[in-house]
Amino acid sequence: MTSPADVPSAHRLWTLAWPMMLSNLSLPALTLVDAAVLGHLPEPQHLAAVVLGSTLFSFLYWGFGFLRMGTTGQVAQGLGAAAAGDQATTGHQLRVLLGQGLTVALGASALCWLGGPFLIPEALGWLNASADVAPTAQNYALIRLLSAPAVLATYVLVGTLVGLGEMRRVLAITVATQGLNLFFDLVFVLGLGMGATGVAVGTVLAEGLGALFAFLQLRPALRRFPGPVPWGDLRTGYGAFLSLNSHLFIRTLALLLALAVFTAQGAAQGTVVVAANALLMNLFMAVSYALDGFAHACETLVGQAQGRGDEAALRGWVRTSLKLAFKVAIGASALFAVAGEGFIALLTDLPEVRTAAADALPWLIALPMLAAGAFIFDGVFIGATATRAMRNTMLGAACGVYAPALMALAPFGNGGLWTALALFFGARSASLGWVYLRRGLTP
Repeated sequence: MTSPADVPSAHRLWTLAWPMMLSNLSLPALTLVDAAVLGHLPEPQHLAAVVLGSTLFSFLYWGFGFLRMGTTGQVAQGLGAAAAGDQATTGHQLRVLLGQGLTVALGASALCWLGGPFLIPEALGWLNASADVAPTAQNYALIRLLSAPAVLATYVLVGTLVGLGEMRRVLAITVATQGLNLFFDLVFVLGLGMGATGVAVGTVLAEGLGALFAFLQLRPALRRFPGPVPWGDLRTGYGAFLSLNSHLFIRTLALLLALAVFTAQGAAQGTVVVAANALLMNLFMAVSYALDGFAHACETLVGQAQGRGDEAALRGWVRTSLKLAFKVAIGASALFAVAGEGFIALLTDLPEVRTAAADALPWLIALPMLAAGAFIFDGVFIGATATRAMRNTMLGAACGVYAPALMALAPFGNGGLWTALALFFGARSASLGWVYLRRGLTP
């Protein structure tokens, strides 16, 4: 039976979404802090090294995002099942899932440590690191590699908290980690003059302490579902866990490659196009943080409804999420249409960059409405642990729409590039929506 708190409502969705929106918005603040601190040093290679190294680790760690997403859906379903079942059983299953996720995170960290020293120099070469920046960037990256266990473990812990609906605890973890990073930046860079090395050391310490804080935030949530640590059960059962998450890994890798191709194709058209596209993508990312907040809330609410076997509530949450997301998307598109050129002018004084960005502005205006469905249905399918459909629709959109569009529209320059990206997001929204309506949420 559905309790009043489980009845789909915009208020309930907002309650879960806004902490995740703030958490998302705080993430680029970390990069801005690093840039502001290093930007006051006389040697520019420190800033360049951190930018390249951060790009490398964003790609690496985002690729392991399945640890967060896969955990969230399974925990949310377990929480929903607990509403009509034995909480002791739910506590046992929760600890098994948590233990498996942390074990996989540690295994992935070991692979990063083993392969990192060999792959980092190659990756910096792919990023076209200059001879004066490469050594500093490599040193930064090797230090950052030390935090892999903390970062990947935090993914699992945050995924568990999101599945339990503890969004404010997730926000607290993010704010604490960012605050520690700021403190260590001031101490190691401005205080001790350690440059890019200081940023790397400070980030590793902040991420390590952030992981410990995440453990502390999880303890009260675990007390709601008592049970011993299931050491014996942690030796088996990884087949289903890895199968579920392998689909998410492939899906995420395809998305990363699609965005990397967009950046690379823009770079091939010159520095002005790169700068213009970066400005427009930053504006789109601001909208994506809001849409992603709804998606996170949807993961929790859809997963819990599925765990209870409440089909009506599940579909109600999908409808409510889509309505709110499209209201935000339409508002953002209208804002970009009215004030887009003003935003561009605030972000750059370079006339040629302003012109190139203004030429591509129509695609930015369309993008939020085309992408809103993809964000929400990602949350829906994660909550339902229907990861195979996420993988298949992502590959279909990337290989069947995005790649052909890039080739066909290449003669149209940057406009063709943005059209291909818009078609990619539109195809993702449409294909996920079609699967949901025609096939349901089949794992």
